[in-house]
Amino acid sequence: MKKAVRVLVWLAIGFGISELIYHYGLELLKVPTSSMSPGIEAGDYVLVNKFIPGPRYKANDPNRYGRFALSRSLNYGDIVVFNFPEADTIVPNKPGESYYLLRRRDAGIDTLLT
Repeated sequence: MKKAVRVLVWLAIGFGISELIYHYGLELLKVPTSSMSPGIEAGDYVLVNKFIPGPRYKANDPNRYGRFALSRSLNYGDIVVFNFPEADTIVPNKPGESYYLLRRRDAGIDTLLT
């Protein structure tokens, strides 16, 4: 009986740690389109590091939304994963499928010539 309780306790601890890592640390996402090719192709998997710029909290409440300040800010050339704004999304009932990727290209020294 003691062994069964010990196994259940360790399973609960493992589940709790995996949930913390998933929500606040790392997440594996599958890229649905080839918009980032040739570097990232459709069907590739991307490991998202949520520590840069910090895991978000209160993500569903726009008035209290924020991020934990744990690491550095975004740099020029970083690949950013973000949720498309809910008002404009084409899959409102599937927030897990509304991630977008882009490479950060803005910097104070960039100039647009027309």
